[in-house]
Amino acid sequence: MAGKYQVRSISLPSRSHPISVRFEQELNSLKSWEASSASSSNEICALLAGLEEAYNCANELAGVQSACETLSNCKSEMWASDCLFDGSVKMLDVCSTSRETMLTAKGHVQAIQSAIRRRKGDSSIQKSISGYLSFRKQMTKSATKMIVLLKQINHVSTTSSIRDGNARPIKVLQDLTAVTISVFESLLTFLAEPSYAKATKWSLVSKVMAKRAAAQNDKFLNEFACVDAVIFKPGSSQVSPLVNAQLVLEKLAALEIAIRGIDDRLECIFRCLVTLRVSLLNKMSSY
Repeated sequence: MAGKYQVRSISLPSRSHPISVRFEQELNSLKSWEASSASSSNEICALLAGLEEAYNCANELAGVQSACETLSNCKSEMWASDCLFDGSVKMLDVCSTSRETMLTAKGHVQAIQSAIRRRKGDSSIQKSISGYLSFRKQMTKSATKMIVLLKQINHVSTTSSIRDGNARPIKVLQDLTAVTISVFESLLTFLAEPSYAKATKWSLVSKVMAKRAAAQNDKFLNEFACVDAVIFKPGSSQVSPLVNAQLVLEKLAALEIAIRGIDDRLECIFRCLVTLRVSLLNKMSSY
């Protein structure tokens, strides 16, 4: 993750404010993650939890009088317009869209679970899986587009000039923006993993009842990919439907837990984004 975006290391004086120290620790911890390592929902949630703490620290730092004065001095500059006003709104959009994606995914998961448990026939299962497959393709496209948007925000943030770019409050906001973009990209990469499903002659129902040939490789897949593998990977039609239905339900249950965890974290991040934006705008207009 750190390799994709340049997040400057913060050099603090020997007698730093405790909040500054906490902020630096959280930022450096987030920077230590590689995007490729965030392959599971637990790792994504850990990143989001660290980001939430960084925002809590930033909100406290924004209340320091010297920070308010510095922000007020740069409020008319292009950087404030590009990053604080436009960039923060776009990141709110990314966070909100990601939450909506989680809620939609939860609905599709529950629809498949219900169809399998009711055992009303192949057509009901096929319909719910068709809906899930369509959603997965849409989710991948949407996540990919948002990754492009984040790269644009990062470019604007790193190229916008400011007279006092070395001022502590400005460095905090610049570094926080960069690490937020990086964490969101890790989340979206998690969501954008292509579905295992391919356009084939196999019926979706037969795929539901197929045994996953490479179950031992689950540890290398995120929860969405695990569900894709048991639903869409073709297998023998002679495999017991009961056994395979249980496997599908097991993976769906794990995915539902993952979705709930990510959504809870995203809700917290959304509040953090709103709180910091409102706080900064109020501080900048008060001086």
